[in-house]
Amino acid sequence: DNPASGSGLTGSIRYCIDQANANTGLDTVKFGAVTDNLPIIIDSTIRVYEGLAIIGRGTNLSILKASATNNSGIIDLYNTNQGDFTIKNVKFENALANNSFGFVQDAGTDFDNILVENCQFDTLDFGIFLDFSKNFVIIKNCIFNGCNVGIAEQNVAKSIDVYNCKFDGSLLAAMYIQGKNNEVNVDI
Repeated sequence: DNPASGSGLTGSIRYCIDQANANTGLDTVKFGAVTDNLPIIIDSTIRVYEGLAIIGRGTNLSILKASATNNSGIIDLYNTNQGDFTIKNVKFENALANNSFGFVQDAGTDFDNILVENCQFDTLDFGIFLDFSKNFVIIKNCIFNGCNVGIAEQNVAKSIDVYNCKFDGSLLAAMYIQGKNNEVNVDI
């Protein structure tokens, strides 16, 4: 998680995201095989400011874990420019049960495209938390285990589509959606 641990196009997750933030336009951060089965401990929230794709090698291999002292979260989309944001094939977990979030957007621009796919969220306060989201959000093929809330979205202004997700053991709610106009369609 050291932002100084890296050189060129390789390094810690924080180093790579910091490099992507400094480079205008869409960037991609991919997990390498050297991180397989080794949780990457995140001591403080990593902020994303520019369009970014974070691509893991599978939820059993690519793991981001909030440390016991991290009570805020792991990844925070705090973008200043409209863009596309993707997180795929990553497991988010917490050292202390229900202590922080996995992925959040608590600021940023309108009309972003956000895709969270094939991810797993374990024992977090919020798996995914979207605050004042005026974006187009797709969450698909994700698993939420033992989170206080799996997915929360406040003040929905555009759309959130959730496909083929599993909510197992959510303590307070699988999903919490707040907005002026909502339409919920469930295919069973």
